[in-house]
Amino acid sequence: TTDGGLTWNQKIANNNYLRDIKFVNQSTGFAVGLFGKILKTINGGENWTVITSPTSNHLTALYCVDENNLFISGDDVVLKSTNGGASWGISMLGSNINVNAMTFSSSSKGFVVGPSGDYFKTTNSGVNWNSGLVGLSGGLNKIYFPSIDTGYVAGDWGLVGKTTNGGLNWTVQSTGASQIIRSIHFPTNNTGYFVGNFGTAYRTTNGGLNWVNL
Repeated sequence: TTDGGLTWNQKIANNNYLRDIKFVNQSTGFAVGLFGKILKTINGGENWTVITSPTSNHLTALYCVDENNLFISGDDVVLKSTNGGASWGISMLGSNINVNAMTFSSSSKGFVVGPSGDYFKTTNSGVNWNSGLVGLSGGLNKIYFPSIDTGYVAGDWGLVGKTTNGGLNWTVQSTGASQIIRSIHFPTNNTGYFVGNFGTAYRTTNGGLNWVNL
């Protein structure tokens, strides 16, 4: 869309089952999907080309540092490119690991979460990924860090996890919601929003101490 969402033009063929999309600027963007699919555009989405993928595993989450440096995560794997997708390094998370979301709080610290409660962290720009615990029952659906130390993870049944030490420890927040949370975002360390199933939408202005139903 070029008119704020009033109209839309299809730019990708229907046989590509895509799960995430990110743009690093107005021209360059990437999309990932099932069976290892990786697509790239350099003209604002007018045309998309298939990038050679090192895996046939489903790819479900994408994080772009800039047009050259990006990370992709999916079933059991994390991919890293430092040349815009021309070549990839691959790290294994384990077996039977599904991924819902990925984010980085700095150039070296990254996080991956999944629907079975899986939580992985890197402190060396994706060279190694170590598993940990957030403490939320159920799945972990989205993760976001407004700063290098403060982060939030959205889970099932209205639960939110918060860290103030870069993901070393997490506290569980009861928000008053009961639905699965699908996405969470914090413009600042203390002001944030989440949305979930059946139109669920909440806001906090004090770092999650209190959540207000919108």
